[in-house]
Amino acid sequence: MNHRTTVRRRALAGGALALAAALTLAGCNDGSGSAGTQTAKKPELKVGGAYIPEPTMDDMAAGFFTLTNRGAPPTS
Repeated sequence: MNHRTTVRRRALAGGALALAAALTLAGCNDGSGSAGTQTAKKPELKVGGAYIPEPTMDDMAAGFFTLTNRGAPPTS
């Protein structure tokens, strides 16, 4: 495998990881809060420390990141 293929694979893996994270976060709102009785506080999400280490295999890679939520916890 040449350098160009490795760089392209890493870019695709990073894009797939970002897309998966965005879709996961988009599904976090269950819509159960009512606007008249509660004031919903928005989550304060922050993604940091994202990296993809150099793959040890030609057909597999992994990506890691830290997700921090500093918003208020949901109330029941």
